[in-house]
Amino acid sequence: MLKKIFCLSILILFASFSFVFANNGVKISYGYTPNLVLELSGRKTNEQINDIQKSYELCQQIFDERIKQFMVYPPKAFRRKISGNVVIRFTVSKEGTLSSLVVIDSDSPVLTEAAIALIKKVFPLGAKPLEGFTDCVKICYKME
Repeated sequence: MLKKIFCLSILILFASFSFVFANNGVKISYGYTPNLVLELSGRKTNEQINDIQKSYELCQQIFDERIKQFMVYPPKAFRRKISGNVVIRFTVSKEGTLSSLVVIDSDSPVLTEAAIALIKKVFPLGAKPLEGFTDCVKICYKME
């Protein structure tokens, strides 16, 4: 029960967040999708859960800062006038490294390649979460 409440509170907190980068007639945005799964093992006290939540929020903040830093419209997609979305699920280890990355959905192989490269550039985070976690992001590449 406590695990469900914790996951739902995190989901509500981050599901509505998005970032938009617009320049030269192109727009890139990303947002968290409602597939958040935190790997909480065993019984945890409220204090432990709060600590895990704080470490997750710190990692999420670092992720957001770093993804903004590296977001660019893929030149190949720009030349070919390709727009679309890529949904990626990734897992962050307790060491703050990328431990897995899966493309859930994509509108273009060119955009898939760019989105994977973008996520990989973000890691390692430089912060270590108390528990590993899995997140999903939807990256939207749009030509205006």
